[in-house]
Amino acid sequence: MRRRTLLKGLSAALACTLPWSARAAYPDKPLRIIVPLPAASPPDVLARVIAERLQRLWGQPVVVENRPGATGMIGLDAVARSAPDGYTVGIMFLTHTVLPALFGKVSYRTDGDFAPIANLVWLYNALLVAPGSDYADVRSLVEQARRQPGKLSYGSGGNGSPAHLLGAAFCQAAGIDMLHVPFKGPAEAAQALMGGYVQTMFATASVAVPLAQSG
Repeated sequence: MRRRTLLKGLSAALACTLPWSARAAYPDKPLRIIVPLPAASPPDVLARVIAERLQRLWGQPVVVENRPGATGMIGLDAVARSAPDGYTVGIMFLTHTVLPALFGKVSYRTDGDFAPIANLVWLYNALLVAPGSDYADVRSLVEQARRQPGKLSYGSGGNGSPAHLLGAAFCQAAGIDMLHVPFKGPAEAAQALMGGYVQTMFATASVAVPLAQSG
């Protein structure tokens, strides 16, 4: 397995520290999955589904541990500092491929301190506005943003998060200027959107669909 982290697009992946020690009876003790975002975030939901399946398969406890903060760097740092025995794994996503470019320096090497295990999911995103918004479609949102550069805002789960990068790419493609407002996680950004603190946001399908179905 190559050491390069296998992350593309908006995918999420499972990774562990290097090297993975060879064991004849793996696993023979509890495992933990570190999620670098808060509970109820899309990676957290994914990790809990995986943990349940692995626990049934292996007959060993699989604990999900949330380590949010610093756009996921706190959680990934915990994975990087864990014993390289294969009993601590972490959920990685698009953010972690761009953090070194955004922040200049992180406490771990994304492309060298982790061993990729599996690509877990491809996440689709939707552009959301709050109920009662003045924007009925993308065209009206873009037109308003052009009339008021820097006045409209979009929320995200943090600097460098997929929602942030999608929002920046959207603004670039549309030729508009919108204010980015980072939150601790996507759930907090969605709450801010519903409360009217931001005008729009990109959200993964697991967040967007239930909100849209509930009105």
